[in-house]
This record gives sequence, C-alpha cells and structure tokens, in this order.
Amino acid sequence: MFGNSQLCRQFESGHFGNSLLAGDKGYPIKCYLMIPLNKTTTPADELYNESIIRSRHVIERSYGVWKRRFPCLPMGLRVHQDTAQAVTLGTAVLHNIAYPNDEAMPLLVLNRKMLLTWFM
Repeated sequence: MFGNSQLCRQFESGHFGNSLLAGDKGYPIKCYLMIPLNKTTTPADELYNESIIRSRHVIERSYGVWKRRFPCLPMGLRVHQDTAQAVTLGTAVLHNIAYPNDEAMPLLVLNRKMLLTWFM
C-alpha cells in the first residue's frame, strides 16, 4: 500500500528533504528508508540495526493497538485495493480520534467456530 500512496510519491520527489522513514526487511532500499542491514560487521552496524529494530517495535505496538480496535484489519479486507485504502484510512482517522479520548478498547475472544467482539 505504501508504494501506491501519496506519502511515497512525496518522499520519492524529495518533498520531505532529508527526512527518513524506518522500515523492515520487506521494503526495498530507498534513500529515505532506513531498513536493518542483512550483515553487520562493526559495532556501528550493530547499533544501527538495534536502533531500527527498537523504532520498529514502537511502531508495531501502535499497529497492534489499532488492529485491536478494528478487528477487520488483522482478519484481512476482502475488497478492492482502492476500497481497502479507504477503509484503512478511515480506521486510522477514527482511531486517532478515539485514542486521546480514552475510548474503550474492544476485548476479543476467540471461540472455536467464531470470533466474538465485546466492548468493555
């Protein structure tokens, strides 16, 4: 999805100057994207990888909270890509409204045959 986003186009065009994004090994090498090194040979390389990994952990925890609030995200959206982008953006906006207002998080319980969602 990032490759099709306006944010990607802005980074590609240099709109953000020397700003950087943290990514994982699934992303291609780009001048604005910091991803872990495959092979570390110096203490500086090790520190770089550790910094990227720690940054990614913070991001992944945030995604976890977002996905918990909107169970359709981790379960997968079976819709056209344009619709998936709109749903993802919509859930992000709603999450950013709900989070600072301490809205209750859904409690997910996995039953053998179905996923039930209750709100606290």
